[in-house]
This record gives sequence, C-alpha cells and structure tokens, in this order.
Amino acid sequence: MSLERLAVVHQRKTPGSVQGAEWPLPQSAFRLETCLRRLAIGDAADLAAAPERRDADRLSTDAFDRYRGAAGYEFLLRVACGLESNIAGESEVFGQIKEAWRAYEREHPAIARAHGSLMQRVFEDVKEIRARHLQHAGTVTYGGLVRHLLGPAMEAPVLLVGAGQMAQAIVPYLTGRPLLIWNRTQARAEALAAKVNEAAPELADAVVLRNTADAEFDLWRTAANIVVCIPADPERDAARIAAWRQNPNRCRLLHLGLLDASGTCWEGAFGLSTLADLFTLQSSHNELRAAHLSRARAACREKARLRSLGGSSSLAHGWEDLSLFASTA
Repeated sequence: MSLERLAVVHQRKTPGSVQGAEWPLPQSAFRLETCLRRLAIGDAADLAAAPERRDADRLSTDAFDRYRGAAGYEFLLRVACGLESNIAGESEVFGQIKEAWRAYEREHPAIARAHGSLMQRVFEDVKEIRARHLQHAGTVTYGGLVRHLLGPAMEAPVLLVGAGQMAQAIVPYLTGRPLLIWNRTQARAEALAAKVNEAAPELADAVVLRNTADAEFDLWRTAANIVVCIPADPERDAARIAAWRQNPNRCRLLHLGLLDASGTCWEGAFGLSTLADLFTLQSSHNELRAAHLSRARAACREKARLRSLGGSSSLAHGWEDLSLFASTA
C-alpha cells in the first residue's frame, strides 16, 4: 500500500472504555488496541466508512480522529515513538505495535502483505528516530537522579540510611556492592532488603545492619558512598560527620533529608549533595528531555514528508524534491 492511500483511524479511550469492545471495521484494516487507544490502519477506500470524530468531545468513547497520507504516517510515527503517550517518549507502545503486527501477519498473511512495505518503513523510521533523539531522554526519577549524582562511584559500596518512601523509591537504582541498609526500625530495613534481593539479586545483595548507632557509624567510616533518606537529626549528625571525615574511602554523600546544607553542620562536608542539588539536576534534565521530545516530534514530521516524496527517507533527493519539501516545511 502506498503512502498516498494510507488512512489511520484513532480512538482515544477513556477510563470507562471496555477493552475489546466492538469496533466495526473492514477485515483488511490492521487494528491495534492498547490501554490508551485503538488504531485502525488501512487503505483509505476501505476505511472511508469508519466512524467520524465528534468535534464536541474528542475524549468521549465515540470520539475518533482520522488521518490521511503523510499526516497519517506522521501520526503513526508519533504513536510508535511514544510521543502520544502519557509518559512521552516511552518505548512500551512500540513493542505492542510490533507484537500486534506479527499476530496480524500470522492471522491474515495475504492482507498483511499488502501493508507490509509501509509497516516496515514505519518500523525503520521509529528505530532511527528513537536512536537519534529518545535514547537518552528517559523519564526523570529520584532514583535516576541519584545514580547521576553518584556518578562513576556508584558501583562502590553504598550505605543507605533510612527505609521510608524516599529510600524505597531510589533503592532499585543503587547498584553498589555491597548495599548496606541501616534504619532505626530494623524490621523496616529487613523488609526493604528483602524486596531488593527478590527483585534484582544480580545487582546488589542488600545487607541489613544492626539498628545501633555503633553499627551505623562504623559504615560511615568505611563505605565509599552514603545516601541518607531520613530528616536531619541534631543528636547524631555531628557524630556522622566526624565519622565521615575519618573515612579513607569516601566518595559521595547524598543527604536527601536535607534541602540545603547552608547554615547547618553539614555545610562543607566532603562530596555532599542535598535535595537542592537533586532539584537543580531535575530541572536541567526536564529541559533536556523537552528538547529531545521536541526534536523527535520534528523528526516524525520530517520523515513523513520525505516518505511522501517517495524512496528512502535516509537518502538524498533531487533538488526538485528538496525544493518541494522546503516549500511545505
């Protein structure tokens, strides 16, 4: 099927939508259903009778969008690149599309051959766009930011102080060997360690320390990295800092229970980063991620326009084609 004959019908689902609900479409249409949307891809003539979108309510269960030709191709690229997902840039939807297409090929081999070349071009372009623009535009998480702050030292032994929500959020990202967990309530530390060892035993064998001050301070004197996920504690912080100064292996100290070290006993501590540093890094990552997503959307638009000219979207076109492309940009 040529790009000029391509038609895409899209229905965005709502929380009340029924998975697998009836959607009367010709057998020739390649259909895909995810938790967020339903797509039908096929020949414009075959999909001419497909439901129209109701302008009054784009998000109702009977709201449809229709795309033709290059616009349809661009929309397919955006969906497959994850740019239409709630978490922009995610890769799961691309896997869903490929899996659905393989199933369609098995169930309707003759019809699939008619769409095969177009779908192959979609897959090629999505891989290229993701590799160029989205490979390093992952979602920003506390754990990912902690990994970034730890830097090259993150494989060294890590002491995690605390077992609350923050500790639970970042512990999957701590790959230091060994990973040592200390918490005032030992049962909570043991529960957290059990989750780590069950979920990713190959990354780090989590070891729970005795919930005594001596056990904690001993590790402040030896662990290369320390991540603190409890609030500032005037009773113990001075002793922690003194133990850290004695540590010949010290690399990075992340205090995620402290907004800013200024004016506190932590000010000037070796290798220290606080929540303020984490938020600054988060802001810069968000700006970088937005730039990646913007370039990926532009790449989808460019790919669709180049595909509409015919031939490979990665090869140079003649000056006549390029002037046409420039006039439509």
